[in-house]
Amino acid sequence: MSGSDEQTEISVAEAYCVVYVLSNKEWQVRGEGWARVHLYRDPQDNTHRIVGWTVQDSEVVINSNVTASCKYKKKSADFHKFVDEEDRTFGFGFYKKDDSFADSDKFMEVIEDVITKELAKESANTQYSEMQFSEKQSVTTPTSTPVIDNKSTSKLDVQKARLDVQQKARRHLGKLQIFSAKPGRHNRQLQGSMTGKKSKKEMTISDPFSIDHKDHVEFDEKTQTFVGLPDEWEASLNKQFGMPLKDCKNVKLDDYDAPIPEVLVTMKDYFLKNNGLSTEGIFRIAPDGAESSYVKDLLNKGKFKSCSDIHCIANLIKVFFRELPGSVIKDVKPERIIECETPEKAGEIIESLREPCLSVVRWLLDLCLMVSAKSKVNKMSMKNLSIVIAPNLFEGMEMAVTLQLVFASKAAEFLGLALEQRQSFTESLDK
Repeated sequence: MSGSDEQTEISVAEAYCVVYVLSNKEWQVRGEGWARVHLYRDPQDNTHRIVGWTVQDSEVVINSNVTASCKYKKKSADFHKFVDEEDRTFGFGFYKKDDSFADSDKFMEVIEDVITKELAKESANTQYSEMQFSEKQSVTTPTSTPVIDNKSTSKLDVQKARLDVQQKARRHLGKLQIFSAKPGRHNRQLQGSMTGKKSKKEMTISDPFSIDHKDHVEFDEKTQTFVGLPDEWEASLNKQFGMPLKDCKNVKLDDYDAPIPEVLVTMKDYFLKNNGLSTEGIFRIAPDGAESSYVKDLLNKGKFKSCSDIHCIANLIKVFFRELPGSVIKDVKPERIIECETPEKAGEIIESLREPCLSVVRWLLDLCLMVSAKSKVNKMSMKNLSIVIAPNLFEGMEMAVTLQLVFASKAAEFLGLALEQRQSFTESLDK
């Protein structure tokens, strides 16, 4: 890209996808979840660059020049491969059921057009260099030199010229630069337009003017969300995963003292209505990573309606607890969990939690009991559930290295004891 202070960036195409990178002959996802990938053009020197960042946390997942040495290929209807000038191989995975899927072919066509034009430009430069070297040889070569030597020398020079042109065409253009604002620029322009005269340089930036107010954003304290955001901001500012419980959008349920995060309630309702309890291996079988990320993004935006795999919902319930800052039982010392040996003791530890953690843990225990009640069908007993859910529940706990060696197995045992105690408590209420 150009290094001028007047550099501008124009997005000529964009796509909504999951970005992969080929590493050790395997495709690995870059960043977390879905990404917006743009093709930018610098109008000053007409160079192009693909830049993409994740929707959830704006992590840059690709930043590559588009030159004649690049390759772009459609491997399947929903997967494209891109090789940049540094021979790095990226993959773009598109979700067929998303409205933006139609943009994938447009994105490919624009990039292919850029590569084609760059190839044509390189070919023209190479032909021009060949002509220049041929003319130079015809003037400087002595008449006494044999004709065959002239041709041989000319070919060598042309080959060197072609390599030089190709190397220049494949030059590394560097990363996009962000330039600071020019002091007083806007103020000078405003004053000049009003007086018709050039004003002196000033070291201050004027207040905004000629404002066109198109969007109005408000914070709803009841729902704990921002209202009126542009679509591309919703997942970042209204997200429910990875947030403290007090900052989540919550729903009050009769069975619990403190409100429960709405995203958990939404997932449980969908889980129960779509045969989740009777699905074999539920909470144990991992879903497709791309679809799980897509569903998570919809849940963050509050736009989730359905998914094709119920394992996505079970997995995202675990992800919610895994991504909580700290841990939902962060107030409990690891030693108490390691030393716990009875359901009664496990119940005492759970009851020592402060709200809203106590209600959220009870909510999870109740869901696990509903699943284990169908263990003959889904093959998920309380023990099996404890093994697959415990690591997510205790993910953020801080402890000494010596405790970490024994904590993993003890955590699963503790969760199993807590489930036994919760089951006894609910059965006593039903009598």
